[in-house]
Amino acid sequence: MHIFSPVQQFLLTWLLFLVTGWATLNALSYVGELLSILITAGLIAFYLTMLLLLLQPFLPRNVAAVLVYLVTGFVVVIIGVTLVPPVFNQARLFVTNLPSLVDSAQDQLTSFQTWCAAQFAI
Repeated sequence: MHIFSPVQQFLLTWLLFLVTGWATLNALSYVGELLSILITAGLIAFYLTMLLLLLQPFLPRNVAAVLVYLVTGFVVVIIGVTLVPPVFNQARLFVTNLPSLVDSAQDQLTSFQTWCAAQFAI
């Protein structure tokens, strides 16, 4: 004995699927930042462990671990020294030039609206 017709079952299934998806997305919005931090930490731990395992046949485990951490720290410092100042400089220039960029965009939009009005006038 069937309570719902096949069409009703199909619609009910999709409705439940959509409601479940919506509820999942809302739940993930609360814990999304925590998940991204945990996933990033897990990936970093995985890569460091892989480097350690690659060095272990050649060096004792303690020496390999210290070497991996020193090289990783060195790479992080080099990336910080080479990338952070230009990024901050570009951000400062963007904030400084933002009013002129907005004015330029408004002028271009006005000229585009004028062109559209001339092209599509009936």
